[in-house]
Amino acid sequence: MCTECSDSVESFLLRKHPGIVRASVSLATLTAKVTFDERTNAVKLVKSLESDCGFKASVIAGSEMQRRVNAEVSERRRLWEFFGSLVFTVPAIVIAFILWNVTETRVALSQEPVPGLCLRDCLLWPLVTPVALGFGMRFFRGSYFALRRARPNMDVLVALGSGITYLYSTVLVIVGIAQQSTIAIENGCLETSAVLISVILGGKWVEAKAKAHAVATMRALIELQPLEALLCPSLTAD
Repeated sequence: MCTECSDSVESFLLRKHPGIVRASVSLATLTAKVTFDERTNAVKLVKSLESDCGFKASVIAGSEMQRRVNAEVSERRRLWEFFGSLVFTVPAIVIAFILWNVTETRVALSQEPVPGLCLRDCLLWPLVTPVALGFGMRFFRGSYFALRRARPNMDVLVALGSGITYLYSTVLVIVGIAQQSTIAIENGCLETSAVLISVILGGKWVEAKAKAHAVATMRALIELQPLEALLCPSLTAD
């Protein structure tokens, strides 16, 4: 979530739900403080937040619980997504950028098991698809809710870039098979979608790690706050 996302969520909540009096989203603690009237059901409101804004929400009871954040969990999840995508993206990069530029392996990868479909695309397809439609699905989902709020964000750009690249390459493969031509071999760019998503996921992980460190620092500063203070009256000279 970025500053644009938090601002759009706040304005959307106030506009969409008449029962909400005030909404404040904190990027540092990954929490939202919502003030609503007594006629509003808290459980239904949380479910509505998930369906309307696309963010997982739950009711936090007690002021002590409100200070607990999920920054560490978010960091681990981003790390898993990043390295999970690399499992598929790195082999795709090796095939598309290294082996394809070596004469001996290029000849082997240019072989066509099916007329119009080369071996390179046969290998890239199962590697790119889990990244584009699996790990990258969060960007498509984020784009849907961002456009629903009429506030396009970074998810929209990533979804457009990766989605159009994947769709374009897929259409080329289908056309190549139908026409038994080399159009996909000459113009295909399946690996680009996976590379784009993996790079963005890496940035998300670094962001989550920095945010977790910032939250830990703030916690440490809060714990240093003294519980008692000694007031000494000022001494005036006679």
